[in-house]
Amino acid sequence: TRLADPELLRRVMHTFGGEMQASLGKVRYIKLCPVPEGTGWHIVFETEGGLATLLLIPNQRPRRASEAATIGGWNALALPGGRGFYAIITDSPERTMAFSKRLSQSVRWKA
Repeated sequence: TRLADPELLRRVMHTFGGEMQASLGKVRYIKLCPVPEGTGWHIVFETEGGLATLLLIPNQRPRRASEAATIGGWNALALPGGRGFYAIITDSPERTMAFSKRLSQSVRWKA
């Protein structure tokens, strides 16, 4: 779905174990995509700082409390949340951390 409405995002987050408390930005793209051992949600947001991707990966946990990587100009941060873990991907470490902070303020995760 392109330019998804906030209600679709709310339902996706709820199914994954997240309760929306505030907006994360305009949803440009939301789709189920293949991930190791199944499918996960691929969500792209338009934010004040540019685009931010949120991947919701069900039924798995990162090996550490958080994992970060930089590859080819993209920066990623993976954290446990909801019914698995989520990864944030942006074009700079600062934007990744800013979106991570916004996410932690906007979503309450449940098991």
